[in-house]
Amino acid sequence: MSTQLSPIVLLPNEGKSLIVSDNVNIGIKAAGANTGGQWVCLEYSVLQAPFEGPPLHRHKITHEAWYILEGTFTFLLDGQSIEAPAGSFVYVPPGVLHRFCVTGSAPAKFLGFASPPAIDFEGYANELKALMQQEPSWPPADMSKVNALMARYDTYAE
Repeated sequence: MSTQLSPIVLLPNEGKSLIVSDNVNIGIKAAGANTGGQWVCLEYSVLQAPFEGPPLHRHKITHEAWYILEGTFTFLLDGQSIEAPAGSFVYVPPGVLHRFCVTGSAPAKFLGFASPPAIDFEGYANELKALMQQEPSWPPADMSKVNALMARYDTYAE
């Protein structure tokens, strides 16, 4: 028995919003549950630059792509640094070691896509936020809890 999918139409500022930290808001535009488990789309807003972003990591099965809407991001892709201003598109297949950060002094925003959505981003963001609130400083000196959390969501830090 197949599940009937419905179109998704979100007007500006609509969709579920996750406040991961004082500096990062993530809007879920399409979740895996809405796309038949095919992909996810996130609007990721960094309110104040500079911003360090996630640690170097790779995915075993997840493809990721970003379209930069505002500001400038710097991506590190298998050791190569790429500056990506607004209007840039970046695609990272599984296995590529990568990270991003916000450079410059302006706030920044991108649309992020992942397929398949091995990352239940809402679950990941909520668990990460809870972990951040438990730790006296961030990133914590002992990264074992962070690494275990990331691995549950097809994300492997290096």
